[in-house]
Amino acid sequence: MPIEKLSRADLDRVKGGGLSPEVAAFAAEMRGMKVGDGGKLSCAAEGKSAFVLKKRLTAAAEAAGVNIAFVPRTGDDVVFEVVEHAVVRKPRRVRLSDTGGGG
Repeated sequence: MPIEKLSRADLDRVKGGGLSPEVAAFAAEMRGMKVGDGGKLSCAAEGKSAFVLKKRLTAAAEAAGVNIAFVPRTGDDVVFEVVEHAVVRKPRRVRLSDTGGGG
């Protein structure tokens, strides 16, 4: 039996998109954004914490095929910018003195 090749759209339809309706809506809005564009969400208006909004925006950006970077928070807003390359942060170096270990 031959394998039927599925397009990305067909695969998303079969999987149900794998995104919550909120993330799917964010992704739809991000699809038209270009490098240098950005957006802002209010934690109070969305009824979510900044942590949750950043996680959902990151998932939406991945689904939309764009890279985003978050601007440092000001007040109750989560602000992001579409960037050319994903910003990769190095993990913080943990020293033995930080963990209470000997030394």
